[in-house]
Amino acid sequence: MLSAYWVIFKQLMHAPAHATDGRRALSTWQPPPVGTYKINCDAACFVEGGCGLGAVIRDHMGNILMGAVHRLSTSFTPEISEAMAMRLGLQVALQAGLPKVIVESDCVNVVHASRHQPPPDTNL
Repeated sequence: MLSAYWVIFKQLMHAPAHATDGRRALSTWQPPPVGTYKINCDAACFVEGGCGLGAVIRDHMGNILMGAVHRLSTSFTPEISEAMAMRLGLQVALQAGLPKVIVESDCVNVVHASRHQPPPDTNL
């Protein structure tokens, strides 16, 4: 089972950043400055309960240096799950002793809360 996930992961890592049928991708990954590492994090909430957290850390050349995944049996709101995925990535970076990091997430409220006070209409 793990080997099937690894195959899919490798295919995604080598997939083009844009659609091959002429459509434009919504966004493309941008590398961090030299000497800085980028943490991309995401979370998924499952219908049957629980959630999955993931983080990938890359260097300025786009090389994947490390990553982490964690499955929780407890369900959380999507925003809390995304914040937990961000924390997972930061914990990995801290343990690896990475000096400077940039964190990317697709959850606008979590990104906003990490920079400022959380918006009043969120659970963060």
